[in-house]
Amino acid sequence: MKTTAVLAVLLLTLCVVMPANAQISAGFTAGVNVASIGVDPDVEDSDFSSRTAFGFGGVLDYSLSEVIMLQIMPMYLQKGTKEDYEWDDPFSSGTGEADWKLAYFEIPIMFKYLFAGDFQPYVMAGATIGFLLSAEVEWTEEGHSGTADIKEDLKGLDFGLGFGGGVRVPVGNNTAFVEARYGLGLTQIFGGFVFPIGGQPE
Repeated sequence: MKTTAVLAVLLLTLCVVMPANAQISAGFTAGVNVASIGVDPDVEDSDFSSRTAFGFGGVLDYSLSEVIMLQIMPMYLQKGTKEDYEWDDPFSSGTGEADWKLAYFEIPIMFKYLFAGDFQPYVMAGATIGFLLSAEVEWTEEGHSGTADIKEDLKGLDFGLGFGGGVRVPVGNNTAFVEARYGLGLTQIFGGFVFPIGGQPE
């Protein structure tokens, strides 16, 4: 595997917020994360697919006006990708699978625009910063398997952009909301990392 350029995320979340005062609401969030990694240049004989994981954390909503809110959502978020690969060289040949597992403490800072209605739809956009907590790759090839810790080969910070939308639903004095958010990583998180495939460096 050569270098990895960007990391994309689709996060589906369910959140509940409780009013702290007239302008601030705080609560919790949990959701499913469908993540993938973009590779540039393309890796020959490798097929990358999305990895489904999860995330959870807190949420803080601050009302800037009747229709605009600032949302800060510190959370634990799993990312990564799945890889199917094959190799054929003078030493050996075969196929294998690799599961790239990354975990971040991520802080999305999003601006929401609310539309009118009892069930308020909204759109959102903003930026994210992620702090790498752990990273490993689990591989299986030709009856053999193993795990490698690759945290030291990755950059500790990941910056990105986020876009999405959702619906706010009043639940008594509280508010629940369901949203879908797409995140695009802007950091080349792998610094030229080389992973041995079939016992020979790629």
